Amino acid sequence: MKELLEKIKKQANLIPAEDFDQVFNGALAKMSKSFSKLEKEQYYDCDAATHQIFLKGNPEELIEELRDFSKKWPPSNWKENKTLKINRLRLVKYPPNSYLEHEMYFYLINKNGGENIKCLDMKQASYKLNELDDFIIFDDNEIIINTHDNKGVLLGSYHLRDSSNLVSQLLNEFKLLFDKGQDFEKCYNFNEDIVKDLIENGII
Repeated sequence: MKELLEKIKKQANLIPAEDFDQVFNGALAKMSKSFSKLEKEQYYDCDAATHQIFLKGNPEELIEELRDFSKKWPPSNWKENKTLKINRLRLVKYPPNSYLEHEMYFYLINKNGGENIKCLDMKQASYKLNELDDFIIFDDNEIIINTHDNKGVLLGSYHLRDSSNLVSQLLNEFKLLFDKGQDFEKCYNFNEDIVKDLIENGII
């Protein structure tokens, strides 16, 4: 996988961090078959605010953040496309840190939107964290590879619409890793009161 990622980077266009949303939304609008995402960073700076709310231990504040997130995600065309396959693989360095614990609650929203989410212990992945990058594959021919600094800040991305088979090869390797994972809900002991509230309010 590491070698494939490097080959793709050499052919891809480098995107500054501030242009990520535009490129991501463009690729998202065009895809029709599948969305495959690998997350390997153990912390993302863009989620610092919601992470701090989680650390405060106030369930009401966290539920309100989850409610807001559920209004933004998933994209409306996902629910309209009944054949779309949405797979997210979260690589975890055990024991999980508080950021990953907080992230699991947002995954409940993702799952409700149709995502199939698995977690995989890095020891089972046969890779070191620094050997991989986060990436998103749209269908089997378009990819965004994200690079972050050691504080989880997005530095930039590589974008490629691939006419060769590099992206489809990477997708095949992703699927092999994905099959090794386990359902994310088995990876964390959720606060039952928070989950109950989310269900009663129709958030999940």
